Amino acid sequence: MSTTDQSSPRGDGGPLQKLLQNFWAPPLLTLAAGVVGFLVCYLLDHRGASAFIRGFGYPWNLSASSADDLAAACVAVVVTLVSLFFSITLLVLTIAASNLGVRLIDRWIERATFRSTLSVLLAWLTFALLTLAAIDPDQGSELVPRLTLLVLLIGLISTFGWLAYSFDRLARAIHVDTSVARLGDDLAEAFRRRREQRLDDDYVSSPGDGAATREVPARISGYLNEIDPAALRRFASDHGCVVTLTLRPGGYVLAGRPLAHLTATASDAPVALDRAADQLHDHLPLGAFRSNHRHPDFSLNLLVEIAARALSPAVNDLYTALACVDALAHGLHAALVPDADADPFADPPAGPGVATVRLPDDRWHATAAASFGVLRRAAASYPLVATRIIDRFGALHRLAGSAEDRDALERLAREARDDAIDGASSELDREALRAAFDDAFAK
Repeated sequence: MSTTDQSSPRGDGGPLQKLLQNFWAPPLLTLAAGVVGFLVCYLLDHRGASAFIRGFGYPWNLSASSADDLAAACVAVVVTLVSLFFSITLLVLTIAASNLGVRLIDRWIERATFRSTLSVLLAWLTFALLTLAAIDPDQGSELVPRLTLLVLLIGLISTFGWLAYSFDRLARAIHVDTSVARLGDDLAEAFRRRREQRLDDDYVSSPGDGAATREVPARISGYLNEIDPAALRRFASDHGCVVTLTLRPGGYVLAGRPLAHLTATASDAPVALDRAADQLHDHLPLGAFRSNHRHPDFSLNLLVEIAARALSPAVNDLYTALACVDALAHGLHAALVPDADADPFADPPAGPGVATVRLPDDRWHATAAASFGVLRRAAASYPLVATRIIDRFGALHRLAGSAEDRDALERLAREARDDAIDGASSELDREALRAAFDDAFAK
């Protein structure tokens, strides 16, 4: 997994949040914590803690040789747990990826439970190794670091309880319905965020006579990661220009192709545009891969991919496909139901306004058109899945806040019905599909 910000799926938050989002940061931090914890305990042992614990008698008055054996046993236990954790994880992810899709591996590995368990095991392994190295079995028992051993034992016993919880969560994580449900939640959240952060709410009808325009080419090939709308607006205002992006977050651009265009709001700003073009790259991070955390495009595509693979002859998992359709409907609900205060898909006001940022068409049907084409073709031979698509889109049709959204839903459902009718093997299935569509979109 990449450790650079360039490919980080989530670029917002402070430095601490960005550090913790790095996969290797928590394990490395807990490794450091294990070293610090050992040094503190060992120092306290030499300051009298070991002698104090020894005064309690058996079993704390153990000899140096027994302490060395105990520390070695603790190291062996932790090494075994680490090996078991990696073996189970790799086995589970290999099997799941072969059936559902390799892109789910990243979602599972980044789960807090997985990273926390790895971090805890590595921390106690570090602590146990240092404890073993600090014990000399040939020295007197007064030099045994008893507090350090006691902390190690308590920590390992607590870790056993955590592992029971961790393996339960790992087993649930690879359950396909759990992953599909989370993808639906991510899709809904991404649509809500897109609706709240629409960048074309301020509008400039035209830059004015003689205004300069500057193309900003991409320096590298990659996907446009998360952008900060407030920061982009401040950038546009500070430089006296309009920033027009050529693609939405999650879209791909080749190196040298236009990433954005800058249009000055005044006729005397070509020099300022040159400077702004160089600085704009800092606000438009490009990564090597897309992320489903912030962009509805990728969450939607991943749900469609799982559904299509589930309907393939190699997997033939009908109910996973049905779960994906339900998750898609849940995610689209956030894009279709309008806010009480404003229509999120209203056209920008006409006439000149303040300098701002504009995106390509980011309405949900522009995002989802290609993905739904894949889904309906995969469902063409499965009347039950096509009927579920029609039913869910019909429910969304009744909730949609604009005529444009209702027309798009009806068109997509009709296409799913027609493809399924063409692929149906019996007239009974074809009649059921027609009846389902008529019921779902009854006028």
